[in-house]
Amino acid sequence: MDNSESAILKTKWFRRALIASAILTFLLVMAGYLVRFEGDQGVCSDWPTCYGNLEIPVDLTGQLEAGHRILAFLSGLAVFGTTVWAFLAKEAPARGGA
Repeated sequence: MDNSESAILKTKWFRRALIASAILTFLLVMAGYLVRFEGDQGVCSDWPTCYGNLEIPVDLTGQLEAGHRILAFLSGLAVFGTTVWAFLAKEAPARGGA
């Protein structure tokens, strides 16, 4: 591992982003299990809306599925953002002295 890679992995904000991505992904898996366990996977037939509405449904089953969709979006955004950050930081030269 060269200096630029080790420098980005040691930054406080990058570690926080990695932890947040991992937590969101774990919560997504647990929410997916809950949706599947409850049998709610077919409540909202279209994506990203629920029967053409952007509003969260009032029934619990619809709320579970809509919540899972929102969590999936946030988790994907966090993982994608962290990945882009790592690649951009790897390309940038390391700052500071040896």
